Amino acid sequence: MTDFDQRAPLLGREFLGPLRCDYPFYLKEVLAYVGETCPSLFLECYAGAAGNTLTLLLNDRVQRGMLVVGDPYLGAFWREGLKTDNLIRKAMKFKAKQANVEEVASNPDHDPAFWTLVKSQCSWQGRLDRKAYLEWNVAKAWKRETILESLSKVRSLSDRLDVIEGQGVEILEPYGEAIAFFQYPFDWYDKWNEALGEKWHSEQEQEKLFQILASRKGRWILPNPSEKMAEWSEAKQMGAAWMVCRKLSRPWLRRSILVSDRQFAADQNERSSADEKRFHEFVEKKRLTDVPDEVRTRLGNERAKTLRHNIRCNEIAQSLRAAAVNCPNCSGRSSDIRFVDNSPAAKSYFICQACGRSFRPEDL
Repeated sequence: MTDFDQRAPLLGREFLGPLRCDYPFYLKEVLAYVGETCPSLFLECYAGAAGNTLTLLLNDRVQRGMLVVGDPYLGAFWREGLKTDNLIRKAMKFKAKQANVEEVASNPDHDPAFWTLVKSQCSWQGRLDRKAYLEWNVAKAWKRETILESLSKVRSLSDRLDVIEGQGVEILEPYGEAIAFFQYPFDWYDKWNEALGEKWHSEQEQEKLFQILASRKGRWILPNPSEKMAEWSEAKQMGAAWMVCRKLSRPWLRRSILVSDRQFAADQNERSSADEKRFHEFVEKKRLTDVPDEVRTRLGNERAKTLRHNIRCNEIAQSLRAAAVNCPNCSGRSSDIRFVDNSPAAKSYFICQACGRSFRPEDL
């Protein structure tokens, strides 16, 4: 593996937590942004499974964490999971038979915290919305030992992780010095509360968020900003776009992340461009070294022929400025000849403006 095939991991491992309702797609970028500073407070806004905050805390990359949740069921889960052992006891006794899972899933208000856990573990892709259907084999989906281990880790963070509930961005104002991560639910595939998702993606709410970000002292990171947020950021010179290569095997696939530290974004973008250039060089070198010797020799000979051909074309193109040339197609003599320069990858050629046909040096 080359040093640009994959970024060196910043941590020994990630911790996704006991919920499957979302995945920390930007964990690597969050870790890079937090760095080794070990901030006193990390704020994860619109948190679901909270994989970013949990990983940072368990690896001692931040001192304290705070989850901002807008959905009451997620709020109930995190409060109970952090402050009591109830979820651990319930998960230990729960028999994940089809009938039992359906009974829990059909009655979310009976025990919102346990419903969130069961629905997340046993529904398709961990979805919590009412449209989500259960996995075809719920007994297999319910991995008791893994769930108990995850719940125990969450419980161990009770003195370092807090949860606050709120559906408006105004709740962020008292925490202006914390480093903040804003992960909006996907607007085309919301897994929790559709009405809340629509509110978070509204232009009015995003404008409020932009004003709050403009007044914050703490650093912040906002993946996948809306077009409006990106325009505001550029116009006000507030933050900068960090263009992240999500897959270096296809470096042209990029994602935009707004960060408050403009210098950090500039440095990372420069590094990303350098990685992409080195990747292309690596692929080209590998392509040449993987072919048989006779094929490589033939390719070399063809490139040499193309080079000689293009050198001759350039000489003719230079002479066209001083003298005319006879078109081999229409026999007309003219200096009004268009030169099509395809070097170095392909052979160049000429086009007669009188007849519109092309020719090469060997045709003269």
